[in-house]
Amino acid sequence: MEAEVVRKVFTQRKDGKTLQAIADFLNYNNTPTKRGGKWSKVHIKDMLERVEIYKGKYKHGNVITDGQHEAIL
Repeated sequence: MEAEVVRKVFTQRKDGKTLQAIADFLNYNNTPTKRGGKWSKVHIKDMLERVEIYKGKYKHGNVITDGQHEAIL
């Protein structure tokens, strides 16, 4: 479920949706955050900034290497 939400967020952003529009879409569809709360544009911004992690990479500072987890993007 979480991977599906991540993919939806990145797809909608790629399609030009605003951070607030994405949050509104998720809330409208009763999609809870990982902690069971409501989405905000800050949640969406934070998710989009972790793009390398979702691509299966590990980032520490400016260093990006292959992670030990499966990519979902």
